[in-house]
Amino acid sequence: MKKLTLILTAAFFALFMVGCGGGNSPKSIEKKIAAELQKGNYEQALTVMFENLDTDNKQMSEITPEQMKEFAKKMEESNTAKGGIKSVEVLSETIAEDGKTATVESKTTYGDGTEDTQTTNYVKKEDGTWKMSIKK
Repeated sequence: MKKLTLILTAAFFALFMVGCGGGNSPKSIEKKIAAELQKGNYEQALTVMFENLDTDNKQMSEITPEQMKEFAKKMEESNTAKGGIKSVEVLSETIAEDGKTATVESKTTYGDGTEDTQTTNYVKKEDGTWKMSIKK
């Protein structure tokens, strides 16, 4: 369970550290999640995250709705303790030369002035959609 919590925490932080955009680019996926987090919609943010996870990750597919709700509650408590999310900025989106993988680096600023930076990995699926890739 600890390993699962660590993976979820990494995934969640990775996805709420973002800015704005459209379509199914790595950058746009993160921006959708960040928008929900900034509104305080933690469960919706997790829903968007799970919709955009690489389904090849068996560990992530075994998460129950109850675990998702508990995780959303913990993230909300953590962010509230930091004064909420003040802003989210995408620092870079780098797509590999072969077009099959990408990384997004972003920064979240909290109400208390603290900041977190995160790098999120993505993989492009055969159907052309980008999915978040959680590495163990």
